[in-house]
Amino acid sequence: MKYIKIIGVWLVLSTAGLELLLHLAAPYGPHQLVGRLPYQAGVHVVNVMSDTRSIFGPNPCNPVSNPLTERVDFTFDHNGGRGNASAPILVLGDSFVADGGSNTPFWASIDAYGLGQNGAGPLTELALLKKAGFNEPRKAIIVAFFAGNDISNAAYEQTHRPPRFLLPVAIRWVVTNHDIPMVCYTDVQGQPVALYQTEIDSYRHSRAYWEQHAGWTVTQDAIRSMRDLSLAHGALFILLYIPTKTSAYAPMLGFGEDAQRGLLEDFARRENIAFWDLTEVIRTETARGTRLYWHGDLHWNPVGHTIIGEWLKGAF
Repeated sequence: MKYIKIIGVWLVLSTAGLELLLHLAAPYGPHQLVGRLPYQAGVHVVNVMSDTRSIFGPNPCNPVSNPLTERVDFTFDHNGGRGNASAPILVLGDSFVADGGSNTPFWASIDAYGLGQNGAGPLTELALLKKAGFNEPRKAIIVAFFAGNDISNAAYEQTHRPPRFLLPVAIRWVVTNHDIPMVCYTDVQGQPVALYQTEIDSYRHSRAYWEQHAGWTVTQDAIRSMRDLSLAHGALFILLYIPTKTSAYAPMLGFGEDAQRGLLEDFARRENIAFWDLTEVIRTETARGTRLYWHGDLHWNPVGHTIIGEWLKGAF
């Protein structure tokens, strides 16, 4: 009986200790959304990005010739952002803005402040804008909309509440298989192109599918709120459309048009919102054989960030 009590006390203390450690480590976790912002504040990122790596499981495609590698090293500030916090231009978004895969993200070309959070959707971006967006005077607010998951993230954010106990979440995360199947194609230069099946499936959804999606109304409301806040503070509001990697190669692969692109463009027109679309510049470069993305990833490589940064600088 004595040993059973000792084991019981040990289990309770161990569980409580693990729970405490998980709460302390929460800023480094995958999805501490809305209500625990900014969850990346003060986090030091050291990462080696390479065309030989894959973020969501093994890459079955042939390796690219002349693979790129970049060692990334930076620290998110107290707002969870990067760059000059006093910059007159603020860029909100997800991992394309936060980008732990680049030392020089695209928005650095316009000396902006990047307030991006990995895994963020429109409601997280709205919360960030309210929390830290106008701590300094801003001339322009850019919201980077990623077609890969922003609408679905909006639906998740609307219903999600940070869990009180993180240990069950951590156990579920560990035992779940996070591998995403990849499909191999070839570009105009004969170089292999690795696309994620889930992203291809998402791209092929119709406009009607997205209009009926639970996250579309949430997305529209969040963008309107960010626009109204920006205008109330005397700042220009811009909706920047970031297409998926699948969209970049869609014309050469015969995938048809991007339904979300037209949906967002029409919404922006109705709401009198400046709509800056990166689709054509990305498709033009990929049609030339320029590799803008990491081979086993859906994010831009340093070449992609440079080209998008130059486009953005020109747009301003």
